[in-house]
Amino acid sequence: MLDEAGRLAEITGGSLDALLANLGSRMRGQIGGRKRMGKMIVLSTAEYDPELWERFDMAGSLPQYYMSIMATTYDNPYLAADQLGAMERRIKDPEKRKQLMKSERPLPRGNEFTPERLEPCQSREMDDVMRHARENNLRGYYVEEAQRAGTVLWVTPPNEFDRYVLIGDPGQTTPPDRNSGVVVVLKVTGFPQVPAEVAAFHWVDEQGSCWPFINQREEWYRAYRPIYSAFDASGTQKGFDELVFAQKGMLVEGVQVNTNKMRMVVALKLILGKQKLLMPKEIQGI
Repeated sequence: MLDEAGRLAEITGGSLDALLANLGSRMRGQIGGRKRMGKMIVLSTAEYDPELWERFDMAGSLPQYYMSIMATTYDNPYLAADQLGAMERRIKDPEKRKQLMKSERPLPRGNEFTPERLEPCQSREMDDVMRHARENNLRGYYVEEAQRAGTVLWVTPPNEFDRYVLIGDPGQTTPPDRNSGVVVVLKVTGFPQVPAEVAAFHWVDEQGSCWPFINQREEWYRAYRPIYSAFDASGTQKGFDELVFAQKGMLVEGVQVNTNKMRMVVALKLILGKQKLLMPKEIQGI
C-alpha cells in the first residue's frame, strides 16, 4: 500500500510512475505453486500530479486491470458533523476545500501553459483588426468587459467561406470564477497547414443557471454553422446533448473531459508549441 502518492514528487522529487514500476517487480513470483495476487493499493488526496491522475484514469480504459474509487471526507462515517464543520473552517479557500474534502480533481497549473508558451500564440494583429472594425462601426464585431475579469465577450462576424468549430464548457457562476461557463468558436479553415484562430469567445455570466450558456451556444451554432460542435459533458452537465441540444436541432457531441483531461493538456501543449492556435492578446481570461 502506498499512501499520499500525489505528494511523492513534491516531497521526494521522485516519479510516481518510476516508483510503481519498481514496486511492481516485487509483486511477482509464486508461493507453493500459487502465484502472488500482485495487487497494489495507492491512496492519495486529490493533489496535483499528472501521473497520479493518469493512473486513476486507467480504470476507464483498462477496467480488467485497474479499479479507481473517488471518496470524499463526507463519506467517512466516523467523522461527526461538528468535526466536518471545523475542517471546512480551517480550509478557507473554497476551491482548495473542494479539492481536499470533496476530491475534486485540480486543474492543470500555470506551468503547463506558461506566458512563454502562450505569448507566440497571442496575436496583436487580431487585436488591431478588432480595434479598427469597432472604430469604423463595422457590423458583427463586439467586445465587452467585466470588472475583475477583463474581456468576457469578443466576437468577429462569420464568413460563409470559412469553416468553424464550436466548443464550450457549462457553468453556473460569474467570471472570473472558474465555474463560470465559456463558449468558443474557432476558425479552422486550412488547419493544420494554417493556424486555427479564435473567431468568438464568451466567458458567460450564468448567475446560477445554465441557460445563458445554452442560449449562446444556440445563437453561434446558427450563425457560424460549425463543421463540428462539442461541449464538456462531465459531471452534472452530462446528457445536455440529448436533453437540450438535440431538442433544439443541434448536432453536438458530449465529451468526457474529466477522464481525458491530461491527454487534452498534452495535445493542446503540442498545438500551442507549433503556434497552430492564435488568440487575441486582449482576452486575458483564456
